Amino acid sequence: MPTKGNEKKEKGNRKSKKQSKAERSAPISNTLRAGTCFPVGRLNRMLKQGRFAERISGSAGVYMAGVLDYIAAELLDVGGEISLEQGYKILLPRHLNMGIRGDRALDKMMSTCTLIESPVRYHVETALLPKEKKKNLPEEEETNIIGDLSQPL
Repeated sequence: MPTKGNEKKEKGNRKSKKQSKAERSAPISNTLRAGTCFPVGRLNRMLKQGRFAERISGSAGVYMAGVLDYIAAELLDVGGEISLEQGYKILLPRHLNMGIRGDRALDKMMSTCTLIESPVRYHVETALLPKEKKKNLPEEEETNIIGDLSQPL
């Protein structure tokens, strides 16, 4: 069995874990590791400060950043298609609104949201529309009124 003195010598022979500044690589942020555009650290902090749960996982911010990234990509894709269809090179708020209201899933998710400076997609209930008048009867039926009991004698 090694004595205490030998253990110290063995520890002294090991390489130290500290590296010099030149040997160290630049720190990589969680956002770069996750491959998202949204800040993972800030989302983690917001989840903790929001007190949505007693405990928050370290990967919760990564998951949330991924979801936000996906939703942003969908919105830009749908709005971009509409702006190109209308011949615009710039994405306007009304293009986003038209894209959201045209997509069933996005419309359900954003049903309570109002985009500023974008027209509201109008909807008129069918009960409020004027009733269609009956079409004129053909000439044959107009001349034969004898069988019609609704007419006074």
